[in-house]
Amino acid sequence: MVHRSKCKSNWQISPLTGQITEYNIPTNDSYPVRITAGPDGDLWFTEQNGNQIGKISSQTGQITEYSIPTPALVLLILCRLDGNLWFTEENVNNIGKYMRPQALLLNILLIINEIEKLCREYQHSTMLLR
Repeated sequence: MVHRSKCKSNWQISPLTGQITEYNIPTNDSYPVRITAGPDGDLWFTEQNGNQIGKISSQTGQITEYSIPTPALVLLILCRLDGNLWFTEENVNNIGKYMRPQALLLNILLIINEIEKLCREYQHSTMLLR
C-alpha cells in the first residue's frame, strides 16, 4: 500500500500480480499520511487535514472514516500485537486507541477524568494549607 500525500487517494499494489488499485478518499484534501494493516485484514490510514482515521475494507474496497473528537493533527497509526490500532494526535500530545467507533471518545474521557482528579487533589491540598 502506498499513499499520495498531497491528494485524496491511497493505492494498493498487489505483490502477486503488480496490479494497482486506487481508492478515492471521501474527504477532499484530507492529506492521507500513514497506513497500516489492521487485525481484520482491512487497511487503516490517517487523514492529517481531515482529522480522521479511515478504513479501507479488504473485502469490498469501501472506505469508512472516523472523526477524532479532539482538534488534533492525526499523523501516525499502527496495529499492535494486541490487535488494537493506535494513533498519534500531534497537536494535543495524545495517543489514541481504536477498538470500535465509540472507543474514539475513550481517550478524551480518560483525560477529563484525570483533570478532574487533579483538580480535586489541588482543592484538597489548598484546604490543608489554610
